[in-house]
Order: sequence, then structure tokens, then C-alpha cells
Amino acid sequence: MFHLIGGLLEVHELAALREAAGALPFEDGKRTAGSAARRVKDNAQAAASPAREAVLKKVEAALRGSPA
Repeated sequence: MFHLIGGLLEVHELAALREAAGALPFEDGKRTAGSAARRVKDNAQAAASPAREAVLKKVEAALRGSPA
């Protein structure tokens, strides 16, 4: 289920996060799937990197700072 949280990020913050996320290297999602899921999982996901962690930390901080 998705829950929309309005005003979580300023427009310039969102633009910077989108740009940073778009520059991340992606890998086959099957790499992190369990043996049963590996047969059906079909996605790309951001590869582990310091840049990915920086994006995730910024999003987490915004979420934790929200009253929602």
C-alpha cells in the first residue's frame, strides 16, 4: 500500500534526489533474491554503493522528520 506524504521534500531537494538516484548504477534484482524468488523476480535495483546510501539516508531523514 502506498501512502502519499505531501510536503515531505522541497522542490529543489526532490530534484537533487531524483538526479542522484538516476545516476546510480543498477543491477539485476535476482542477485538479492532467495532461491525460490530468483526464478520469478524480474527487476533492476540500485547496486550497493556510497552514493546509494547517501540517497537513502536523505530520504530516511525526511521521513523520520515528518509527523505523518
